[in-house]
Amino acid sequence: VEKEEQVNFLREIGCEYVQGFYFARPMPKKAYEVLAEKNEAFVPERNIGFNPDRLWETTPEMDQLFSSVLQAVGIYEVEDGQEEHIERMRVNNAFYELFGYEDMNGFSKNPIQSIKEEFRAPFVETIQAVIETADVGELECVRTCANGKEMWIHIKMKYVHQVGNQHIVMCSFFDVTEQKEIDLELQKYRSLLSQGKQK
Repeated sequence: VEKEEQVNFLREIGCEYVQGFYFARPMPKKAYEVLAEKNEAFVPERNIGFNPDRLWETTPEMDQLFSSVLQAVGIYEVEDGQEEHIERMRVNNAFYELFGYEDMNGFSKNPIQSIKEEFRAPFVETIQAVIETADVGELECVRTCANGKEMWIHIKMKYVHQVGNQHIVMCSFFDVTEQKEIDLELQKYRSLLSQGKQK
């Protein structure tokens, strides 16, 4: 981050850790430790007043800030008691790249539609827990991409705010397909080894 506006926006949507030229230029580890110890700007602020309208701002600066986040991120709206009816409000460029979409028209507004059926109930349960506790949650599931291929993803959810009977939840998506495939191969290998020992 390079400007105070960007820092404030990120804090308002629940991002507690940022880095960038706004705070300092790149430096050696020891110099950073000294600076972090002295400077309260490095301490996460909590309970900052939230302005939900900032999430939907279409100013070029806010668009650029949200779109340039390197991790795939989506902001969703969930109606009270209707956790299976989640509506996508906004996603960033990394989201499009991760799942192979060109724009918002290529996929459902409800993320559950893209999740493999056996993972839909755990997804809904996780988002319910995030809303009930106004906190965070995470799960791993299989999601279908634009090209029809399936991908294992780790989803981190963070409760952002309530507006009327709507809850705003931010999700970060991580591709864990490679690790899952390795884990599955290891399970097969261990199973074969234990079968061999039993004989």
